[in-house]
Amino acid sequence: EATTKKLEKRDILARLYKETANELLPIIVLLSQGMVFPKGGKELGIATNLMLAAIEKSYGASAKDVENIFKKTGDVGLTAEHFAKNRKQHSLVRRELTVQHVMENLQRLPDIVGKGSQEKKLSLLQELLVYAMPEEAKYIARTAVETLRIGVAEGVVNDAIAHAFDKEPKLVEKSYAYVGDYGEVAVLAKENKLTTSHLKVGSPVRPMLADRSKGLDEVFER
Repeated sequence: EATTKKLEKRDILARLYKETANELLPIIVLLSQGMVFPKGGKELGIATNLMLAAIEKSYGASAKDVENIFKKTGDVGLTAEHFAKNRKQHSLVRRELTVQHVMENLQRLPDIVGKGSQEKKLSLLQELLVYAMPEEAKYIARTAVETLRIGVAEGVVNDAIAHAFDKEPKLVEKSYAYVGDYGEVAVLAKENKLTTSHLKVGSPVRPMLADRSKGLDEVFER
């Protein structure tokens, strides 16, 4: 977030990806894009007002105070960070958040529907915010509303994966076109399996430049 230089962003992400264990790599790559599901998958659907309500309940703040800080910052993340630093109520038990736990809670949100769904969603968000350190709260809140604000676009992630695992950026990009999930692509790159990428039923293929063919026989052969 502190740099506007794409190469610096690439290098920071590349170091992170390289140091991340295989089982966490897909999650880390998604979260670094401010995503909980790959593109074409589910959407969290968490409105700003619901996130502000979660901040209010998590830190014992009044709705008016939360609204005032949000108006000043224009950012739910900075709002969450402010109240996490100045919380009026503390949990009796300090629990360290894990990447898996954060991801699990956030991924459960879209499936909560029907009567009482808002309260259940609030509860899952609260569970994360209550145990979060101020900086963690900032990024959890931003991720929940799917606006991470660190200036990491797909191109930066693509180049970071290539840089981390010594692959050609074009090969990483082609694998993503088939797989549709940079988290999965990163694992393939780390395991030297990029060339095994293939189409999957239910996984949207990304647009690629097409070549004109000589006819259907050539199309089916290819």
